[in-house]
This record gives sequence, C-alpha cells and structure tokens, in this order.
Amino acid sequence: MPPSRAKRAEVTARRAKAIQLRLAGASWQTIADTLGYSDRAAAHKDVTRALEAEMTKLRQGAEVLRESEVRRLDQLQRALWADALKGDTKAADTVLRIIDRRVRLLGLDVQQDLDEQTRVRLTQQVAERMYVVFARVLDQLGLTEQQRAMLPGLLQAAVAGFTGPAAPDAGSRSPRTIEGTVVNVDEEGNVQDG
Repeated sequence: MPPSRAKRAEVTARRAKAIQLRLAGASWQTIADTLGYSDRAAAHKDVTRALEAEMTKLRQGAEVLRESEVRRLDQLQRALWADALKGDTKAADTVLRIIDRRVRLLGLDVQQDLDEQTRVRLTQQVAERMYVVFARVLDQLGLTEQQRAMLPGLLQAAVAGFTGPAAPDAGSRSPRTIEGTVVNVDEEGNVQDG
C-alpha cells in the first residue's frame, strides 16, 4: 500500500530539514539525532536519495523544455523556409541562425567543446567524491561548530597553496613550500630529494 499523502508530506518536510542542516554544516549524526533517523547512515541515505530525485526532476523538466523549444524552432524555420529558398537573404540568414540554435540546443556541436565538457565533468565528479570523503572525515573528528566554521577558510588557504604559482618550465626545478617545508618540485609536480 503506498504511503498516504500526509506521510509523503512528512517525509518531504524531514528531508528538506535534513538538507538545510547539512548545508549549515551539521554532521550526519546530528541530523539523525535532531530529525529522528535511526542512525547517521539512514540520514545520509535519505538526503542522498532526495537530492538524486530532485536532480532527476530537474533533468526531466529540462528535457521537456528542450523539446518545446525545438518545436518552436521547427515552426519558425518552416515559416521562413520557402522565402529563404527563393533567395530572400534575410530569411536565409534567419533560417541559418535557427539551425545553429537547434544544433546548440540539441548538443550536436558537442565535438568542439568535448575537451572542456570532459574537464568540467571530471572536476565535478572529483569534487563530489572529495565532498563525501571530507564529510566522513569531519564526522569522525567530532569538531565543534566553531571549529567547523573555521574550515572553509583553512581549506581555501590549503588549496591556494597547491594551486598558487604556475608550474615551472620543463626541465627546471623550483622550490615550493608545502606545509611549512621548502621542497624542490619538478615540472610534473613531483617532490625531489635534496
């Protein structure tokens, strides 16, 4: 028997609160204790499911919108096609812009941007995995809220330390400071002895 409308509303409200608590920096255990989950794994699983469901809805909504836009472009192109074929340069130019827009909307020009899209996708995947790992570490540390509030600044400083100066020229070695120690780093970012 499917859950009642009231039960679905209750689950939705609890998930929204859990997401808000997590965004505010609460640990999974705190979320579980506050909202009545059986344990922190249950809180994590519920929030993950909620976020995945929301992403699915967004993708479906975007697909419906994309299809509507393609139909509109088709109508515009049909309306101008005969004039464009008769030599009306303004109509031909508009048809070409419509075709270009359709190609971009449907991702048919993806080959030009493949490297950038791959880089962005991989960066997002790494960031998502790092978030999960980092959240697990934070949960294990048992930090106070004040300590948690300091973390973004500390992380930003640490990341800046690794992405600061540009990589040295090929074949050269450049001293770098990592965690307060001066070390030599080759062109591939490997730490060298001496």
